[in-house]
Amino acid sequence: MQSVKMRLTAGLFLLGSAIAQAAPTTDLPPAPPVPESAMQQHIQKMVEEDYAWEAKKRDVANELELERMKSEIRKLRGEDKMPLMAQPVSIPAEIGATQSNNISPHILLESNIGGLSRIAVSNADGSALRYVSPGEHFTLDGRQYQLVRDKTSGLAIRETGR
Repeated sequence: MQSVKMRLTAGLFLLGSAIAQAAPTTDLPPAPPVPESAMQQHIQKMVEEDYAWEAKKRDVANELELERMKSEIRKLRGEDKMPLMAQPVSIPAEIGATQSNNISPHILLESNIGGLSRIAVSNADGSALRYVSPGEHFTLDGRQYQLVRDKTSGLAIRETGR
């Protein structure tokens, strides 16, 4: 029994050393490091795109659930056998535009993405998200804003123009 264990141990040892010797060793130069700012911008872009996608997905899921509930109500009322006469509700574009333009974007949170301090700013209805740094000019809903940091009031968003 001892000799079998000894032979198995020796065989495994030889097999391990043969595998280690057979492994190719390539001395490739190390890949050039990616500039941190490019990587940070890439991560920032990914976060913004993910937020936009999740917002759209949530809207579609809510709309689907609402239609299911309406269908259930129609079935319970017995209205599913009657032809539906949908009356489109139209909101004038001027009213919708003035309401959304009167409300300025707001600050959601301050975070550290990829080693870079960023502030999440959302428009009034929450459909768009931007990560900006203090002092940076950005466009949201077709308007120009600047994120400023004051010692007295902290972070604030100021409109700079159209």
